[in-house]
Amino acid sequence: MSRHSSFFFSRMGVISLGLLGVLGCRPEEEPKTAAPPDWLETQANDEGKVMSSDQHGQRMGDVLRGIALRQDDHEEWTVELDGRRCYWFSGAGDETVKGMSLYLRDPDNRRASRRHERTSSRVLLEYCPRVSGSYRLQAKVTSGHGHFAVTIFRSDVGEKSEDSAAK
Repeated sequence: MSRHSSFFFSRMGVISLGLLGVLGCRPEEEPKTAAPPDWLETQANDEGKVMSSDQHGQRMGDVLRGIALRQDDHEEWTVELDGRRCYWFSGAGDETVKGMSLYLRDPDNRRASRRHERTSSRVLLEYCPRVSGSYRLQAKVTSGHGHFAVTIFRSDVGEKSEDSAAK
């Protein structure tokens, strides 16, 4: 191989690696607003309230908040779940969030449940644990970027129906 051809191939390798790095990189995006919009908490709260109403669902804890600066950014929280209850995890994103997912991992770190909404900034996950303990909840922006919020509702003790216990 001549000196010129090895120079050419080494240059092409550097250029190819550079393009791969640029194309594989997702730049951070600025959120539309510095603070989450006022309506975001209400939006996350409303669907959970409606979906849990048949089992007298009550809101549990504070609103969980996060921000995704790029697609696939996520936040994770530890939540204590009681095996005698059912839970509704309701997520909502602002207008720049185009798709969201919620994931739940059990106390043994196994995936307990998940829910994807590829074309919606709202997602609802219903789960009735078989055992009590510390679960990990993850909210992920799968399309878009921006602020998001998650609320948790739980049934009253003894309100776990047989239909929902199978979920």
